[in-house]
Amino acid sequence: PRAKAGEYSIGPHTDCGLLTVICQSGDQGLQVADNEGGWHQVDCGPNRLIVLPGELLEHITCGAIKAAKHRVVPQSGGDAHEVVSV
Repeated sequence: PRAKAGEYSIGPHTDCGLLTVICQSGDQGLQVADNEGGWHQVDCGPNRLIVLPGELLEHITCGAIKAAKHRVVPQSGGDAHEVVSV
């Protein structure tokens, strides 16, 4: 079942790969955590790709680049986004 507005459709996590590339149309509720534990909505306008660093990139850079902790909280019950993880 689809998550309702304000509920998690994907809970907080980091991805294990090198990079995650996300293609969304409109506001689908992607949020990224900051270092203090706050959450920020990602502006996912048309014709944009969002690239998130993963755990493998954090490992091979000895922590210089941190894996992006993120979650999805739907704003309007919209369609899912497309994700490619490498």
